[in-house]
Amino acid sequence: MPKVRTTLVIEEAVRKELGHDLLDLLWAAADLSEDGALELALEA
Repeated sequence: MPKVRTTLVIEEAVRKELGHDLLDLLWAAADLSEDGALELALEA
């Protein structure tokens, strides 16, 4: 089993606590183009 650095474990725990892991999943699944995102932002 490979050694896991303590800092990586802490970083993952903090990301989960702050909800960043969910944001990463959402961003990875997003298929909106840059132009589409700009248009959507300007409509808001």
